[in-house]
Amino acid sequence: MANTYSQLNIHCVFAVKGRENLITANFRDDLHRYMSGVLKNDGSYPLAVNGWKDHVHVFLNCLLHLVFLNKCKC
Repeated sequence: MANTYSQLNIHCVFAVKGRENLITANFRDDLHRYMSGVLKNDGSYPLAVNGWKDHVHVFLNCLLHLVFLNKCKC
């Protein structure tokens, strides 16, 4: 019997208001580590967290129950 495997990968982009260059190099890495930690604490698996001066990309593997859980919080 074959096994069933489901995987949901999500790519999110968070932009700074007005696309201003506010994410400076002196705390950019700390911000990415913080965002990665928040996702891990929620049970997601961040595959990549990176960005530039005015935005952050987050690529994560999300379990389907987290989608419904986050939807219920809204």
